[in-house]
Amino acid sequence: MDNQIYSDAFWEVYAEILVECWSDEEFKERFKREPETVFKEWEFDLPEGLKVSVMEQGEGVLPISLPPKPQGFDQEIAEEDLDAVAGGLIGGVFGGSDDEDDGQPRPPPTCK
Repeated sequence: MDNQIYSDAFWEVYAEILVECWSDEEFKERFKREPETVFKEWEFDLPEGLKVSVMEQGEGVLPISLPPKPQGFDQEIAEEDLDAVAGGLIGGVFGGSDDEDDGQPRPPPTCK
């Protein structure tokens, strides 16, 4: 997906559109019907061919977007590749210092 969607310019225009939606019921209904047109009118060009779907979040409703499956998702991952990216938490959270590791969880360090 084009990084333009995650740009500061997008979020600024989106915030302005939200405020207008909260202030004007007719505008909100139009934005729900024609989001691409509204973005264009607010001088933000969405990537060519991008379809925008507006869902209104209601009280007690958590809308969750299901993203498309990433390319290569179905490919097998070799053991050596897994070993290369496998990690863990280092000293201070799961285990003691480098000199002492009894395997017991430790509380996170406090900020001073």
